[in-house]
Formats: sequence, structure tokens, C-alpha cells
Amino acid sequence: MPHLAINNLSHRYGRSLVLRDVTAKFDPGLTTLLGVNGAGKTTLLRLVAGDLRHRGGGSIVLDPDGERPRLMPQFPRYVWRLTAAEYVKYCAWLGGAPPRELASRAEAALERVGLAEAGARPTSRLSGGMLRRLALAATLASGRVALLLDEPMSGLDPIQQVEVAEAIRTIATESVVVMSTHGIGSDDLVGDQIVLLHGGTVAFAGAATRFVSEAPGHADGTAEAFRRWTAAAGS
Repeated sequence: MPHLAINNLSHRYGRSLVLRDVTAKFDPGLTTLLGVNGAGKTTLLRLVAGDLRHRGGGSIVLDPDGERPRLMPQFPRYVWRLTAAEYVKYCAWLGGAPPRELASRAEAALERVGLAEAGARPTSRLSGGMLRRLALAATLASGRVALLLDEPMSGLDPIQQVEVAEAIRTIATESVVVMSTHGIGSDDLVGDQIVLLHGGTVAFAGAATRFVSEAPGHADGTAEAFRRWTAAAGS
């Protein structure tokens, strides 16, 4: 059974229907939520995380405990006067973690994203890639079984993207991780499963290998398949 599923989910902003009958399941591991800007990715993630009030039909099926996934926004807010470890502990506390667990959660989360040696460094002295991994650690320290990452590669150079992708894949070995993106620079940054949103509906949902092999016309990789699926969905 998947830890997270969406059944016929629709959502409106006023009179505008931005999501229409979205159905998808997210199994343990990494799922890439693809879509051009305006496809509805952020709205979907915010609805699932409970950060946005649902105005429409359909349902969200959570893990057995009914716990909401934790959302890492596209532009995390950092507290520059805190060290990396203090920032992770602060975020875990905001998320409801017991005070006695803050230190151990922060230590474990920093270890999993490759920042174990940076815990004492001020956040103001971390590189862009390290900051994004720090945001991952803060999200991970919430202890949720499902994590939602909104455009975690945004603004990163290719080397930083690889660093962050490695950290995400490490996390995905034990969790449900949904990562949204509007562009693919390398197949190495794509999850095993892909959900393609276009115009507020699901244009594809399934294995990444199927996404390429079943793309309209011939596709040499995920980036080309993305272009072909999006073009077909808009025609």
C-alpha cells in the first residue's frame, strides 16, 4: 500500500479551476513531479501538506497514522544568526518534535544529507548547495514518513544540483519523497517514478522508464520525453 495517494483531487482559486481530477499514488522512494511553470505543482504539494485549504472535490489518503507530509518550500527561510545544527533543531521544534529529541534529530538529519561536519558553522557561511541540503535536513528532522520538496534544484549550479540530488536519494531510501521540478538538466536528477502535471491534470503517471519509452515520437532521454509529453498534452 502506498503511504500517500491522491484521488480525483480538484481545487479552485475563486472561479478558476487550477487542479482537475488529479489522481496519483506515491510509493516509498523518489517520485519526480514534473510540469511547466503554472501546471499546478506547488498548489498540489501545498494541498497535500495541509498548507492550503482544499476548495474542491476528491481526497488525500495519508499514511496509516494520518500524518501530513512535511513540505520544503522552493525558497526556504533561513535564520542567519543560528548555526546549521541550531537551525535544524529550531525547525524540528516548530514542527512539534519533543524538546528531548531535538539534538538527536538534528544530528541524524545533518548526517543523512552530508552536513555532519558543518553543524557548528553559521548558516550565513554555507554555500548555496549546502543551504539547500540544510533545508532538506530541517524537513527530514520533522520525522514525517513523507516529504514534499518544491523545486529543490532551483537556483543551483550543476555541481550543487548533483550534491542535493544525492542527499535526496539517500533520504528516499527510507521515505516517500515527492520532488517537483519544471526542468530536467540530467536523467541523474530524476526519480524512479514520474507524475507529469499539465494544465492542472495528470498527463502521465508511472515508472521513469515508461515515461521515456512511451513518449510520443522518439525520445532519447527524460528531458526530451518531457518536451514531447508536454507538447502532446497541450495539443
